[in-house]
Amino acid sequence: MALAQAPGITLLYWFLEDKPVEITWVSHMEHTFNSVLMLIEFFLYGAPLQGSDFYWVFSFNTVYILYSVVYYWMDGINMNGHKFIYRLLDWSNINTALLMCTMALSMFLLLHFTTTLLSKVKFWLCNKLVPKRLLTLPNKVTLV
Repeated sequence: MALAQAPGITLLYWFLEDKPVEITWVSHMEHTFNSVLMLIEFFLYGAPLQGSDFYWVFSFNTVYILYSVVYYWMDGINMNGHKFIYRLLDWSNINTALLMCTMALSMFLLLHFTTTLLSKVKFWLCNKLVPKRLLTLPNKVTLV
């Protein structure tokens, strides 16, 4: 799930958030480096991704949207004193916030299925390009 979430968070924050709060190392750690780490993990990680796990992506993002609504209703403030977590989730303009949530949820689901497809391509290439003897452990367990 994190593999699909990370690039989505990066895209939403740096390209759709019109004025990122403050560009600091913390902003980069939260909104950029996680995408880089997930990309590295994708190439090193051997477990296949399943398209049928899309409900985790949907559930996680739905909970986050509900959290942002509660945050707004409870008068939470961000580090600049605004009543929203991100400008895209400003619930004082409910139509824009709902549109952005719908678009973001759709994007995260699309990214999930895209990374699932890329995972299948990765395993197919590994099976075609890497000799089987390199994928078998001494006790006859196949890695792929």
